Amino acid sequence: MQTRTNTGRRARTTAVVVLIAAAVWAGTTVVRNASHADTSAPTGPVAHLRNVVDLIRS
Repeated sequence: MQTRTNTGRRARTTAVVVLIAAAVWAGTTVVRNASHADTSAPTGPVAHLRNVVDLIRS
């Protein structure tokens, strides 16, 4: 009987983790799309550094 209880708890925990991961992924996608409306703008972890270099050069 104990194995059945552990299996159910494990399944619920897995489902919650999957839902949290999906929510984080969806939120990240929404924020990324909202902040980068210009598709010609550079994206990525060092995009802001490229923008700073462009500002300094101009």
